[in-house]
Amino acid sequence: MTGTKSKKVVAKINRGERILLINPPAEAVDRKTRYRLPLLNSLPQLGIIYLAGVLLKEGMDVKILDAQALGLDVAETVERIRLLSPAVLGFTGYTSSVGFAHEIAELSKKLKGISPSPVTILGGPHVTAIPKETMSRFPAFDYAFVGEGEAMAATLFNSLVVGISNPANPAIKKIPGIVYRDGDEIVVNERTPLISNLDTIPPPPFKLLNGFPGLYSPPIFHSPKGKAATLVTSRGCPFSCTFCDRSVFGEKYRHHSVEYIIDMIKRLKVDYEIDHIIFYDDNFTANKKHFNELLEEILRLPFPITWNSDVRADLITLEQLKLMKKAGAWMVNYGIESADPALLESMEKSLSLETATNAVKMTSEAGIHVKGLFIVGAPGETVKSIRKTKDYISDLPFTLLNVSKYTPYPGSETYKDIRKHGVFEEEWEKMNAMNFVFWPDTSERESLVWGYNDLLIGFYKNPKQWKAFKMMLRKNHFDGSRLLKATGGHVLYRIKKTLSREKGLDKFDL
Repeated sequence: MTGTKSKKVVAKINRGERILLINPPAEAVDRKTRYRLPLLNSLPQLGIIYLAGVLLKEGMDVKILDAQALGLDVAETVERIRLLSPAVLGFTGYTSSVGFAHEIAELSKKLKGISPSPVTILGGPHVTAIPKETMSRFPAFDYAFVGEGEAMAATLFNSLVVGISNPANPAIKKIPGIVYRDGDEIVVNERTPLISNLDTIPPPPFKLLNGFPGLYSPPIFHSPKGKAATLVTSRGCPFSCTFCDRSVFGEKYRHHSVEYIIDMIKRLKVDYEIDHIIFYDDNFTANKKHFNELLEEILRLPFPITWNSDVRADLITLEQLKLMKKAGAWMVNYGIESADPALLESMEKSLSLETATNAVKMTSEAGIHVKGLFIVGAPGETVKSIRKTKDYISDLPFTLLNVSKYTPYPGSETYKDIRKHGVFEEEWEKMNAMNFVFWPDTSERESLVWGYNDLLIGFYKNPKQWKAFKMMLRKNHFDGSRLLKATGGHVLYRIKKTLSREKGLDKFDL
């Protein structure tokens, strides 16, 4: 009997130290339509990796399950959880994925053979923006944390690990930034201050990602060779675009030191042979002095790299663009949003079309690819304003285009009173900028959908664009194979769907 008890105690201790951080599945991950996966952006979700780095530094047993990148659905994700038998589950949740996270949390608590059931924690921009509503709707989450997760991660997870047999540990309720349940009430503790020195955050431990970098791909045509990784060098945005959610990182701009950034680039190159970086900063060039110093250090690297970034069109000069090209800039993304000045003003974009036009032309002349970021369906949008945007795009040397469907995200300024301007169908799982969930009262629904499709078709049917794509495919065989794989999968999907209809079946499984 003594031996049996001893084994049970050891098992409990080991499990009590096991933390599993999960990036939940996306809407596009479906058993029937997995042929889309090769085309999707599956680059690592950095927030959860930074969080894991903090926990590793504390000596915790932490693992990451990136269900989205691995192409797992909810059932498959739960099965992985069963096999790993974690004591604590931590989820990151965007508005479109938080429902999947909750479904996984709910099913995980019912798993046989895992006793007690895992403690579940939610973090990310969605719960940060509307914590009480999120926790009310999703009762399977035991706790949540709001704001920058690294600030309180060690304290929270340490408290949970120590008090795993008593999840109601009173010490947890005193942690800043924590959301917890007190009977029927949901309590949101005051947030921690923003992290002023970003260099205090441990570098992201990419080693925790299964299959990295092979299973992770950037969007099509976003790199010259295919293999890539993401980095974020700064946080915070001082601008006030009404459609942006700044609930997590706030308005104050902060950046890593040049030395920290260069060290991360070197780690990716040495450990994983990564030679293309996609910088996911909101404002990569916001601090001109810091940005120029970074470019100079990139030029001093003992190996070449290429990179992409988002840049504000009014924060760039021809001199900087030439230095960027020399330092490996492959593509620059400009958020222009619309070619209708009235819409830009209503979105508080604070960007003139003349400035945007000059930036696009200068970038192309500097030998850097340009991706235009636009939005269709904002309050006040009409067929006429969409036509203005289409004409504007056709006159400029964009290599790629990303046209989002206007989405009033929780945490954005527009979310507060969006229903004054039209019909808002607030279905969280559809709020990923790929579905129309808001219909402005200035446009008929059919006209809005037609205008959106016409804008995209007009751009991608242009012979100039096909010529550019062919040139890129000649150099990038990785993206060529992704296109072939996805095309073959789509053909198979259509065949099976047709056969299932002929047989009178409602469902089929690939």
